[in-house]
Formats: sequence, C-alpha cells, structure tokens
Amino acid sequence: MVECASCGEEIKDENDACYGDSGTHYADEPLCETCYYEAEPSATVYVGDDEEPQYITDTRNDTEGAFSVHWHSTDAWRGYYVVESDVYQNVQNDCILAYSEDECDLKKFDDELRKYCDEHEIRYARVFARTSNLFSTGYDFFVHKCDLPKLEPFYLLVLQTKYRDYEKFQTTALTGKSWSEIDENDQRFMRAARLLMSGEDVETIMERIQAGTI
Repeated sequence: MVECASCGEEIKDENDACYGDSGTHYADEPLCETCYYEAEPSATVYVGDDEEPQYITDTRNDTEGAFSVHWHSTDAWRGYYVVESDVYQNVQNDCILAYSEDECDLKKFDDELRKYCDEHEIRYARVFARTSNLFSTGYDFFVHKCDLPKLEPFYLLVLQTKYRDYEKFQTTALTGKSWSEIDENDQRFMRAARLLMSGEDVETIMERIQAGTI
C-alpha cells in the first residue's frame, strides 16, 4: 500500500499508482489516478498549428520534457508560472490582458508571427501559462533553436513595434482600462505609479500630487 503524494489518499494496490512525470512538481512520486490525470494545468502548449493542446501540470507533462514550468511568487498570494525549454528559444515573453484592446493587438502580433513562421518553415510553439490574476494569462512564443537563423530579427522587431506598445500594456494592466478609455485621472495615476516603480518614495509622490506637479 502506498499513499498519494498529492492528496494523501491510500492506494491499496501499488500497481494502480501513477507516478509524476519527469520535470514536474511530483516527479517520480506515487499518485492516485485523479491527482495524476485531473490536476489543473499550469501551462497549455500548442506546437505549430496543432489544434490539440499539450498540458503541463504539477503531475503530468505532455510535452515529454520539451517544456517545463516553475512558479514565480511576487508576494504571499500572487505570482505566475515561468516557462522554460532546452529545445526551443523564447522570442516573445508577454501577457494576455483579457477583454482589452491590448489583447486584440497581441492577437494580431500572434497571427502575423505564426504566418511568417509557417511561410519560412520555422518550427514554433506557443505557451499559455497560468497566473494568479484571473484576467491575465502568460503568453510565450518559442522558436525551435535549430530554426532560429531563419527568423529575421528585424521582422520580429517590426511586429513588436507595431503591436506591442509597453506603455499601453502597462496602463491597461494597472488601470484595467483600454488605452482609448483612460482619462486625465488615469494618466495622473500612471505618472505616479511609474515614479513609485522607479524608486521614488511615497511621501514625495503624495506631496507632488497635492502640489499638482504630477
């Protein structure tokens, strides 16, 4: 008799136990079928134009080790999964902000980059990783390391310049509003937020707000 490393349930027949896939949190540890097969995905991987997703969970890795994830904590409650690969190179690390104009821009970026890769026979994969924010999902575009020479850096830069405006992204992420919806109060908030992120102390920022210099 063995015990499931995840839920603690007793597995009466050891032959019925599943074992965590290599590179996962429960790698090589005994698991009940429920914990092995039904664990919530940490990341969903789409290789090329394959419509069938591959999942990475705490117990299972459908990519057979091509990709792995680990949790990055930003505080006691929040964080996000970081995606890594020894086979593919990450060429775009991004985030989907649900129901926003920025999400639409990212979709256009994704469509054009995938089309370019298909036309130039570049193997690629897209990974959507979970975050603690229900309204955002990690987006990573990977290119197979053997095909990197086929990817024109200038073309990628053109797409990034055209569709990935960091100021717009940051504003939407911090205010919850699309770029076309922000008003003067939102702009003032963003200026204060950038000062705070640059290391300015809160008291100085508050004084500047009261003085109307932000």
